[in-house]
Amino acid sequence: MKTERRSIQVDSLSETNLLTVVRQKAIRYIGISHKSSGRVKDYLSNKGYPDSVVESVVQGLKQDGYIDDLRVARSVISTRQEGKAEGKSRLKLRLLRQGIPEDVADDALRSVPSDSETIHAVLTDLYHSEGPVELGRDQFRTTVTKCSRFLLSRGYSYDLISYSLTRFFSQTDQVDPE
Repeated sequence: MKTERRSIQVDSLSETNLLTVVRQKAIRYIGISHKSSGRVKDYLSNKGYPDSVVESVVQGLKQDGYIDDLRVARSVISTRQEGKAEGKSRLKLRLLRQGIPEDVADDALRSVPSDSETIHAVLTDLYHSEGPVELGRDQFRTTVTKCSRFLLSRGYSYDLISYSLTRFFSQTDQVDPE
């Protein structure tokens, strides 16, 4: 019934008035936060506004500075650095899910360090060392397994993880004391 009432309201508005109403609705949704164009489009489409009007309003909001996808992408990326670092492929997926267009996501990811650099930063942060960290045989195995699982959950490739861990940790021939 709500959608039916909205479509009657939309039909009775002139094109200019409709654009004004939808624009105001989008600005209220954005508020003081930063939202991507994809999020705003989804919001307006879910409210039942025609796609052509939604597209026109979003383009106008981009031109007026209400929507800045690159700023939103950089903000998301900045929250996923250091201890919360993720692989570039995981970051890109996160950006796309937040409504950032693919070309903007690619532009924003150009400033992100390589996956090998971020893995090293994560390990340095976790172990408070630049590496290599010497571990006994048993400790080496469990530490590498835990780190592998952790880094896989952050979207890094298995090959890069293996390479990075063998460079960061070194195994001694000593058996760990029990």
